[in-house]
Amino acid sequence: KGSILLKVDDALLRADLEASEAAYRALKTDYERFSNVVDKGGVSTQQLDNIRTQLTAAHSRYLVSKRRFEDALVRAPISGIINDRYVEVGTYLNPGARLFDIMDETSLKLTVNVTERQVLQLKKGMAVRIGCRTFPGEIETGFISFIGQKADRSLSFPVEITLREKDKLKAGMFTTAYFDFPSSTKGVLIPRNAINGSIQQANVFLVRNGLAEKRPVVVGDIVGRDVEVLSGLQPGDSIVTAGLINVTAGIRVQNKQ
Repeated sequence: KGSILLKVDDALLRADLEASEAAYRALKTDYERFSNVVDKGGVSTQQLDNIRTQLTAAHSRYLVSKRRFEDALVRAPISGIINDRYVEVGTYLNPGARLFDIMDETSLKLTVNVTERQVLQLKKGMAVRIGCRTFPGEIETGFISFIGQKADRSLSFPVEITLREKDKLKAGMFTTAYFDFPSSTKGVLIPRNAINGSIQQANVFLVRNGLAEKRPVVVGDIVGRDVEVLSGLQPGDSIVTAGLINVTAGIRVQNKQ
């Protein structure tokens, strides 16, 4: 943090700073001289007010020029490693231009999405087990550092997990978070590809007497490739899980083993 990453050509910035500083100091001297003689009638109060206004404007311009000149040296805002660079010598820089990617490897963060029922069981500081398929059998421990207060369109809440101590994990790796919820419930699970429509307005095709019957269902948690059905189905019901694009209500369905 604070290390110089690059220097912008500052010839024009330096000239502007010197000019604005000279104008500011000249007006400051005039203001002090006017202030000393205004009581003696050498200058009018209006003249003093005018020079004070000019001094204020000159001081503001001087501060702006000084800040621009100081910003010609781009320093690292955080400690870390430069992972990517987007500029070279001679590059013309525009305001807001991307310069570097700096990675802070002291801690890693994992963002996952949980359902509206799961988010009620989570608290900041709760420990979460983290696994990575790149290192099978190895488990890291993270802690919940942020819980979103608003759901997205899929009714999922973002949760941020911080790994305070990491071993082999690196930024960008795909990991899995294992939450130890205080309680578990039994329910009906069906494959996600059996859902017809959106999660909010989900339907399935129930098979009765060899015919497809469209049945609305209420979806709960998502467990891997399966989804929990809160209502609309009973254990043992037969549903269509493939080829939904060719299925309509009332169509004859044949079960192939």
